[in-house]
Amino acid sequence: MLPRRDTDPSVRSVPISEAPLAAFGAPETWPPELVAGVQAVRVNPTPTALWWGLDAPPFHNPAAAPLLSGAVLEQLVPMLDVARATTTPASATVVVPGTGQWAVQLRGVADAEGVVQGVLLVAMDLGDVVAGYEMERQRSEIHAANLEAALASNRQIGTAIGILMAHRRITEDGAFELLREVSQRQHRKLRAVADDVILTGTIQD
Repeated sequence: MLPRRDTDPSVRSVPISEAPLAAFGAPETWPPELVAGVQAVRVNPTPTALWWGLDAPPFHNPAAAPLLSGAVLEQLVPMLDVARATTTPASATVVVPGTGQWAVQLRGVADAEGVVQGVLLVAMDLGDVVAGYEMERQRSEIHAANLEAALASNRQIGTAIGILMAHRRITEDGAFELLREVSQRQHRKLRAVADDVILTGTIQD
């Protein structure tokens, strides 16, 4: 069972370094679950922390430091209680002063016998998530606008081709080639030349 209060040594914030790992015992004696938890803290760019045993402070990466302050940690105490009793993840949203809301998940880490020996915390900044969704929404809107503009342009060009086919008695390919040649010679966009054809009923070739 892990300690419950942020005043206990096991929930004190410590900078990421090898020193806190000494409290976990000799590395050669670590169970695979502890090895995996330590590795997760070392490599995850998102806030990650590991509590293991009764007396060791949490081993965490720098990103997790704001979540391990007294006021914020108090929000996590109920989740820690759940995580100590089961391997079922406990999730919640916590408020970190100065940084906004974070989605936090704590999961009990069990040994080979199924006994929970530690708790792993992983968090994600909801502001980053919202920003990501907003960026994707803007991309979608831009894509839709570009597609609509492209379709409108194609419609105008198609209309101009039809006019030239009727006026000049030429094929569809011939009408398009005529539009293209005038566009290149006048250094104008194909859509602009097509607009002139629709407006005047002819083309200045």
